Amino acid sequence: MQVKTKKITLSELAKLCGLSNTAVSSILNNYQNYKVPEKTRQKVFDMAAQHGYLRNELARAVITGRSRVLAFVADGETNWEYVSRVLDGALHMVAAHDYSLKVLAIAYFKECFPDQYQRRIVEKLLKQQVEGVLLYDQNGDFIEELREQLHQKNIPTCTVNSDCPKGIWVASDDYSGVKMAVKHLVDLGHRRIAYMGGTPYSTFYFSRERRRGYHDALHEYLPGEKLQEFACRRTEEDLQAMSGRMLDAHLGEFTGIICETDFHAVSIIREAISRGIRIPDDLSVVGYAGLNFCKYAALPITTIAQPFEEIGRIATKRLFTAIENNEDSWSSPEDIKLTSELIVRQTTAPPRS
Repeated sequence: MQVKTKKITLSELAKLCGLSNTAVSSILNNYQNYKVPEKTRQKVFDMAAQHGYLRNELARAVITGRSRVLAFVADGETNWEYVSRVLDGALHMVAAHDYSLKVLAIAYFKECFPDQYQRRIVEKLLKQQVEGVLLYDQNGDFIEELREQLHQKNIPTCTVNSDCPKGIWVASDDYSGVKMAVKHLVDLGHRRIAYMGGTPYSTFYFSRERRRGYHDALHEYLPGEKLQEFACRRTEEDLQAMSGRMLDAHLGEFTGIICETDFHAVSIIREAISRGIRIPDDLSVVGYAGLNFCKYAALPITTIAQPFEEIGRIATKRLFTAIENNEDSWSSPEDIKLTSELIVRQTTAPPRS
């Protein structure tokens, strides 16, 4: 039977080391201005390890006023791949910098507290004494409201996956990403290129930027060619219906399609195959996001891969800087756009002569 050992206190550790509480605390916290011989410093760490001493982070936070805790608030479900991959990048950075990360999904708060979810989230962040907040914005009105409330409490924020008129935000350069996709098809010899995406009046940042990239790319690379745009909501039923209409009524008017997301690409490919249309012989398709299913599909999908993990790392690193420098990010807003990558697979090829 294993016998549990009692945790020793800071005072007990100091007595074992023959030092004062202040000296041991300063050594364990690596205070730069506390100078002691390296032999003494090593003795403290060795004794702490030998006797199982663990620093009380809560007590340390009370004394220093620093919790070393960040929060990740997602306007969406955290099991979505693009959210989880951004979160993965953030977790990598907090681990490297000795921080902790609290994860809050607005969708689950709405489910549990439909009439109080906003107040509950704000209270949770304040009670946890978070030093900064990463906001994953999927066009939620509450994210904007939350950003305002945190600013009033002098808690810095960094928004990811969306633009932000105030403060710091990090996202992929979706405008350039779609231009890259169009250029890829043009280089293969395509001249009639369509775009399938969200509705023109969409308020989603990525939707606006990708559509704008398609417009400008056609004007730049194929002057005189007409824009061919097909829009629908991003539900599975609407994507299937739109894909069918595109292929039944307009096939022959285009030889390549740029899709706003990888889900659009999957839908158009599935409907094409069900009609006997060969991908990429009869029709080339490019997705957007670089989600993992693209490389494992029966027909691996050419896509523009967003740097989700890097977005999480850069956003977290930038938030650290804002915290350490006590920045008022609203007085000097900053946008950081990261380059995406074209991944060529088996859904694009030169058009048939």
